[in-house]
Amino acid sequence: MSSARNQPLADRIRVLIVDDHPVVREGLRALLTVEHDMAVVGEAGSAEDALTSVAQLAPDVVVLDIKLKDGDGTEVCRQIKESRPETAVIMLSAFWDDFLTRRALQAGADGYLLKHAERFDLQKSIRAVASGEPVLDPALVGPVFGQLRQQRALDKEHALTRRDLALLRLVAQGLTNKEIAGHLHLSPHTVKEYLSAIMAKLGAKNRAHAVLLAKEQTDL
Repeated sequence: MSSARNQPLADRIRVLIVDDHPVVREGLRALLTVEHDMAVVGEAGSAEDALTSVAQLAPDVVVLDIKLKDGDGTEVCRQIKESRPETAVIMLSAFWDDFLTRRALQAGADGYLLKHAERFDLQKSIRAVASGEPVLDPALVGPVFGQLRQQRALDKEHALTRRDLALLRLVAQGLTNKEIAGHLHLSPHTVKEYLSAIMAKLGAKNRAHAVLLAKEQTDL
């Protein structure tokens, strides 16, 4: 592999390493400095130093440990993406944790890797996120997408239909079940059943609460 010094710094991917263990930072630096298209422009051992370094060094990619002694890596990620959205962030974790993974992705992480995975390829992942491609550790693809499928199914189950919204608009106008039944050409009993189902979908305590929740979630 060609030396990293063969390519001008301006043409290389500028990487900042953030981990509260010096040995880990040293290992990651050694892994990356031999790459001809990468340059480790700095290291940080704390959340505070990480944010300061991002502001001062303007890295293309931040390799960020998800757990730091003085702060939450996902919160650091969120602040980096807010202050410098063009900087890509790869979160590193020693283990799979559903809650932390979701938090990291919600915070705007561009990549999520397990440190000790058999196919840990940080260099390839850095190149990917630097070019705008998201990266997820292969070991996490199944669990994460499984959860997304479950969430989509849950969202579909709880989604309000056009008939639900039409009924709620009439409720919002103060109409009784009998009056709503006349408007929708249904029996009062059917209207009552529909309303019960709608309140269950929304987790509403009563009719008024259902209307309030529907207004928060839709253009009712």
